Amino acid sequence: MERAVIYGLFLSDHEVLSAVETELVTLSAIMCQGWAAPTVWHLRGLRRMGVSERDVELVQRAIEAVATWAGRSVEGWPRVGDVTDVD
Repeated sequence: MERAVIYGLFLSDHEVLSAVETELVTLSAIMCQGWAAPTVWHLRGLRRMGVSERDVELVQRAIEAVATWAGRSVEGWPRVGDVTDVD
């Protein structure tokens, strides 16, 4: 899934989805699989694309709400406030 969908041609074609939209899809998929280190990388990526910390936090909350609804524990997931080296 990671190679074929997340980083595949569909998500790399910014005529289909913008770079920020692509990052939102990627972040959602990675967070819901519980991958901590890649989550931090992609949180940082959103911030580097100019998305505010507040907006990224709201995105995280939405992803966590869906994950919780699906029965997934979100305890200990990285937070956008923990991301360093944004600039």
